Order: sequence, then structure tokens, then C-alpha cells
Amino acid sequence: HTAGEIYNQMRGLKPWPEVYTYFREQTVKIKQAFPLSSDSAESGGVPGQIMNLKPDSFLVQTGSGLLQVTQVHLAGSREMTVAEFIRGQRVETAEIFGDTLYC
Repeated sequence: HTAGEIYNQMRGLKPWPEVYTYFREQTVKIKQAFPLSSDSAESGGVPGQIMNLKPDSFLVQTGSGLLQVTQVHLAGSREMTVAEFIRGQRVETAEIFGDTLYC
């Protein structure tokens, strides 16, 4: 899926069902994310790959474009900001989420 399609799917499915994927074999719900403008969105990674870590978000490569993720919900935990997720999971650039999104 493209970053825009994922964003639209998330908006269309609020509050239920939710969009989720997998990270280190754990379910992760994507609670808040935004597509980046198409001029800065192509970076050459594989779909699901974390391309850039920022203090309050990370950029994930999609089928076409980048998705800026700002809030997640890890299975068995509470909903959290990406900053909390990065610190708690010790996320690194180039790690890969599951390449499929589910609802």
C-alpha cells in the first residue's frame, strides 16, 4: 500500500477496527500516522522498514512513500507515543515491521 492509502484506511477505520502490523513478532496497532509529501517520500527502503528515527516519530517505508508514525499500541501494553515505544523497545533504524497491514 502507499502511504496515502494507509493513512486513509486508518482514518476510515477509526475507532474500530484498527490498522495493525507486527514488530518483533508482537502485534502493534498504528494509532496515529501521517503520509509525507510525495517529493520527500521516496527513499528506497523495503515496505515496513524504519527509515529514520526522530525524537517524536519514525518514518516507515511503504509500498510507495513514507509514513510518519507518531503513536502506537503494542500488544499487552498501553497506547503510547513513538518516543516511549523507541525507548522501551530500543528501536533502531532499518528494523522492519511486518510488510502487511491488517484491520
